[in-house]
Amino acid sequence: MGVIFIEHPGGLVLYACAACSTVFSKKDEQIGIRNRGRTFPVYLFNNVVNVTYSEIQNHDNSNVPSPSRLVKCKKCNTCLGFMYEYPHTNCKKYKKKHVIEIALISVLRGFHEV
Repeated sequence: MGVIFIEHPGGLVLYACAACSTVFSKKDEQIGIRNRGRTFPVYLFNNVVNVTYSEIQNHDNSNVPSPSRLVKCKKCNTCLGFMYEYPHTNCKKYKKKHVIEIALISVLRGFHEV
C-alpha cells in the first residue's frame, strides 16, 4: 500500500468527511443546496479534492436515470455523494458538479491565508 497524498483547499470554513475528518472542499466552492437526496439536504460543490470516483452508473433521481459516479473519500472510502456526468434534465447546473450529502460530512474551522 502506498502513501495517500491529501490536499488542503485552504479557507475559513472547510467541509470534511464525517468518518475520518479528511477535508474535501471549502465554503467558496459550495454553489447551492438541493432538497433531494438519500439524506436531506445535500450541498452542491464546484470542486472537491481528496476524493475518488466510481465507474459511471445510473443514479435514479425522481424516476429519471442520469449517468453519475459515486464520490468517495480518498482516505476511508466512505461514499459522500455523487457527481452527474450527463444530467438528463434541461438544467445543466448539475453537470460535473458534486452532490454531497450533509449527513456524511462535518464542517471545520479553517485559517486565514497570508
